[in-house]
Amino acid sequence: MDEQEQYDKICKNEFATIKETLDCF
Repeated sequence: MDEQEQYDKICKNEFATIKETLDCF
């Protein structure tokens, strides 16, 4: 899995943890 897929998996996942989604901003 490349970095973009990892980003999409976390940032577009409404069930991701707060810590994970904070990394997207």
